[in-house]
Amino acid sequence: MPYTEEEKQVLLKFVTSVDDPVYAIKDIPSEMFGALASYFSRNPRDFRNHILDFLNGKLTEDKTLPEEERIKLRKQKLKAFLDSNYIPPGQFLKDGLDKSRTFFTTWYGKYGHKSIANVVWQGFVGMNQSQLVARQLAFNQLAFFIEMSTRYVDFNNENYYKDPDIMGSEFAQLYCKTIEILIEAYNYFVNNGKDFYKMQYPFEEWFKKQTEETKKQSEKILYRKYEREIAAKAFDLARYLLPQAMPTNFAWIIDARSIEFDIAAWKEHPLAELRSAAAMIEKSGGEQLPSLLKHTENNKYYGDKLHNYHSDFKANTTPEPGRKQCKILYHHPDALNLVLAHILENNNHISFDEAKNIVQDKTKKEKIEMLKRLVAKRSSYDEWVDSAFQMINMGIEFTTDVGAVRDLRRHQKNQRCEQVYTLDKGYAMLPDVKAMGIEAEQFFGDVMDKVHKAEMQIRTKFPFQVQYILPMACLTTLRMNMDLDQVQYLIYTRSTPEGHISYRYDAFNLCEAVVKVYPWLLGYEEYPAGKNIFEVYANAPIKNIVRMRTEETKLHQ
Repeated sequence: MPYTEEEKQVLLKFVTSVDDPVYAIKDIPSEMFGALASYFSRNPRDFRNHILDFLNGKLTEDKTLPEEERIKLRKQKLKAFLDSNYIPPGQFLKDGLDKSRTFFTTWYGKYGHKSIANVVWQGFVGMNQSQLVARQLAFNQLAFFIEMSTRYVDFNNENYYKDPDIMGSEFAQLYCKTIEILIEAYNYFVNNGKDFYKMQYPFEEWFKKQTEETKKQSEKILYRKYEREIAAKAFDLARYLLPQAMPTNFAWIIDARSIEFDIAAWKEHPLAELRSAAAMIEKSGGEQLPSLLKHTENNKYYGDKLHNYHSDFKANTTPEPGRKQCKILYHHPDALNLVLAHILENNNHISFDEAKNIVQDKTKKEKIEMLKRLVAKRSSYDEWVDSAFQMINMGIEFTTDVGAVRDLRRHQKNQRCEQVYTLDKGYAMLPDVKAMGIEAEQFFGDVMDKVHKAEMQIRTKFPFQVQYILPMACLTTLRMNMDLDQVQYLIYTRSTPEGHISYRYDAFNLCEAVVKVYPWLLGYEEYPAGKNIFEVYANAPIKNIVRMRTEETKLHQ
């Protein structure tokens, strides 16, 4: 629904555009920006509409009033806001702002003091951007964002992204037909998934597990809560069918130096959508940071990388079908001694070599006791172990579904590498699909086969653009260079029972792979032979370094 003239006047005090799908934020306090952005998790509405809701009183209005009267009151509040001659706080600092921009232009533009741009942050919003745009944004380690949740938002959206390169080719009809097959399958598993989970978790059984406080609520509220949790389970199941062309919304903050990098690199991206996003970021960011966004010309070097070096490193191999797993690509065999040596040096006036010699003279049992002391006072709220753990890096490779990678790549402190997506490696399917019956299982497999056949045709001309038709079930690899503190943090946050089952099992696989090479992380001298990670963890002498969440919940709020 288009904005009225009054609404446009109001919005332009807080955003750079009322029309562009990618725009910058202005004069919104950080906490307010976070609150508005958080709506994306469960609400597909435009960020700009939420701004209007904040200003016109919709969030606090009397719901018992007739709709016509409420609309009238909203208009009155917006008019009152405009009549108040609201002046953004930044305008009061205009003289200082002009002077700082002169300073930036002199020192940043002339002498290249990029550290200046590191402390200047800007908020942006992306509306109706494909999953591939969100993926590219996540590779910037200093872009922190909130994205629309596949668990709480129905992604049944016919306004999927139509890549202009493919749409101008003989594959246009196949492209649209394939995505529409996936949307139909998504709806099938949403609807049938709800019925399936209601049979698995009847309301009466669900009610027994609620808190006493929850049980006191009205029957209407209880059923609404139950239906919401059932829908969340169905959405978790159905997300495997979502194509990368499916639009999402996200808000992010990023420093000026990183904005420049993204714009310059994305201008050379093989996907037209990313090039368009770069233009809108440059336009809106330039309005807000005119003295800092100076070096945004096309970067051919990074463009070459984004094009996979134009196939100059292509190997003549055929991908083998894969399965969900986690591999250790490289690790340091002397990690325990190094960690303890760092701890000793941090706490004594000795050299690292001296600390290492002290550690090497200790028995394995004594070293385990040192680890126990290290985490003796660690609580569940303490995210990090010790800087000594951050000194030891290891290479991890996940083979998992694109949906799980979407979540795992959010661990942006780690270096991450991905491949171009393909169904050549196969696909992941939740066990619940099989539990739904042979019809559901066959339907899922048939859809994947149809998409794979379409992929093989379209990629002959469009190897990057074809990714738009690939579903989140598609198996791919994610390589991460992680320090040990990041490893334990990922295991803890992604093994939570409230998380999606796919990345939860990735966390279990990671824990098993890491503990097999570093059994001391759980207090073992050697990894117990013939035991799976659940048995190993249950009997672990130390559970306060690596904390794997093995408890279970049935439904998610």
